[in-house]
Amino acid sequence: NEIRDSINDAVRAMKCNYSIISANIITGSGWESEYESNGKGISLLGSVNLINNNLIEQNRNDGIHIESIFWDDYTADNSYDNLIHKNRVRHNGKDGISLVRSWDNQLWDNNVTENHGNGIALTLSNNNTLEKSNISENLRGIFLYQSNYTKIANSTIADEVRAGIVLDQYCTGNIIHSNLVSNCTEGINISTGSSGNAIFANNLSMNPQPAWDYSGNSWDSNGRGNFYGQSDCSDRDGDGICDQPYLIAGGRSLDRFPLAKWNRIEG
Repeated sequence: NEIRDSINDAVRAMKCNYSIISANIITGSGWESEYESNGKGISLLGSVNLINNNLIEQNRNDGIHIESIFWDDYTADNSYDNLIHKNRVRHNGKDGISLVRSWDNQLWDNNVTENHGNGIALTLSNNNTLEKSNISENLRGIFLYQSNYTKIANSTIADEVRAGIVLDQYCTGNIIHSNLVSNCTEGINISTGSSGNAIFANNLSMNPQPAWDYSGNSWDSNGRGNFYGQSDCSDRDGDGICDQPYLIAGGRSLDRFPLAKWNRIEG
């Protein structure tokens, strides 16, 4: 299907479960609407679905937006357990993919480029998995706001205006590993109040500021830290680990086992 120039959202599902939204071209939604909140490419509210192999571009709002329905701060209908797989999401007016109060979603192998907001944004959303993403030329690559227990792994994030990965405002229990983050203002930025996160086996070397941590987080795991490309790394015993720890800018966090070289290890 081709869905072009919708006045409101192109595809909108509310309390609709086990549908498959696949192999569509979705473009140009919302530009003629008087309401700025209109114009999402795909919008799921209180729904559980598969979004697969779509081209979603040049919509006014988010490319893909998934959100639970709340009434008076109580959950009415959850959006959870969605699979978002192999979509091309580009040139949208806000975020490429946005999850709001949504849980247990799987985002795999999506190509998210040149959106005016974040590539992928999670707001108040827990227990999600983001793997094998290719994300480039957005405001930020991946942005978590008060979102916990998310896995970000085996992804390539490049050429973001700001940071490649951001944990903002009390994010905890997230695991960030085996990502290549390059040509961003900062590789990874963790704000005040975000603690208990694990960051390891990432290549952060090709950013002016590889890492920034205002809180206390773990920057290594099982004797393996991250690759920062620091010129003063000495590996006299040839074990692939720099002989000196690496101080993370912004606070007192320390990578005890910074890598002397980097190879992506998936898992």
